[in-house]
Amino acid sequence: MERKKILLLKFPNLNNYGTGMMGLVAMQQISNRLGAENVEFISDFNSYANFNEIKSELKGPFVINSDYDKKHQNKIVNNSSYFSRIINYINNFICGEYIKGVDLIVVLGGDCFTEERSTIVYKDLIRLWLFSFKVKVVMVGQTMGPFNNWKNRLSCRYLLPRIDIFARDSWCYNYLQNEFSLKNKLHLSADLAMADLPLENNQEIKRNILNTYNLNSKGYISFVISGIQTEGFYCNSREQYVSNWKNIIEHVASIDALLTKKIVLLAHTFKPYGEEDEFVKNMFNELSSDLQSRTVVVSERILQTRARLILGNGLFTITGRMHAAVSTFQMGTPAISLAYSPKYNGVIGNGLKRSDLIIYANDNQLWATGDIVCKVTEKVNYLLDNYDHIISDIKPAIESQKELLMKSLDLICQDLKK
Repeated sequence: MERKKILLLKFPNLNNYGTGMMGLVAMQQISNRLGAENVEFISDFNSYANFNEIKSELKGPFVINSDYDKKHQNKIVNNSSYFSRIINYINNFICGEYIKGVDLIVVLGGDCFTEERSTIVYKDLIRLWLFSFKVKVVMVGQTMGPFNNWKNRLSCRYLLPRIDIFARDSWCYNYLQNEFSLKNKLHLSADLAMADLPLENNQEIKRNILNTYNLNSKGYISFVISGIQTEGFYCNSREQYVSNWKNIIEHVASIDALLTKKIVLLAHTFKPYGEEDEFVKNMFNELSSDLQSRTVVVSERILQTRARLILGNGLFTITGRMHAAVSTFQMGTPAISLAYSPKYNGVIGNGLKRSDLIIYANDNQLWATGDIVCKVTEKVNYLLDNYDHIISDIKPAIESQKELLMKSLDLICQDLKK
């Protein structure tokens, strides 16, 4: 079979464990279906991308063209004349120079196409619509909407029908179908990170990472504190945010059933995504000396496989990062999510049927009054009281999501096998 060139968009680097997981799964699963020797991957990599690290997280040989995007972007950026830049933009994107030789464009999922992330979603949609006249475009594992901006709404109604969309939850699927009459190219799927990471079943990696931090399976609780606290996310005060998280950790650690458990503070994103490495170091310094003696700080970049293995081998996770919850559940362990977005309800609540483990924490009053501490403590007690029953429910829910995802990837790759 002639080698296929796959362009992955929204996979700039591995510095966000969640985004990186989706990119790694896409590359591995496409390669598994077509054969590594038959695929060349290119992406919108940026200066934070380390290609040796990317390859180290994959199973088998991979051809990754690290210069592709840089070469084409320079054609636009390096022109000083405004008119020349416009002409080159038209040439690269409308006339297809940027996607010349590409056999498939895969737009990785997440919530990039929501107004929480950007009010100008339509610009990306126009770009993808233009690409679709030259090559097939698929959007995988997506949460899209809700949209209020009229330009975004028009783009969804009139541009998306040319693009295959794989929604990662039933809410998104129903929203796009009912609001914009999308049908033929709309599919119900799952989050890409529901799949096994390429190396997560490697027992040697598991032993090494747990030994590195002196952790025993089920002997610790993981805390993943989101670094995106700003006005509009969680609460308006950084001081209140830090203080409440400190109180959450201390209250949970003092529960009788958890007194012998270690506390793990794990950074899930790194520059330029929130610099949670510094955040968890500072949080450790806020804790009492007694609690510090039980606490392990994982602030360095250990990459996707090892982060998932730490999360999945704990007793449970408390997290403000959704993909930390996905990783925990994916390995059969429960997670309590402090949600800041509807995506939690779609992926965790509907997809995994675990709405009982979501706290809707995007409410300034919860943090101003300290009620968030009570809610988390109540949820932990509920989890401990129902632990065995919840554990038994996780595996079939994950398997159902994996099945949806694998069918989607089969469908995406079937034309490339011809």
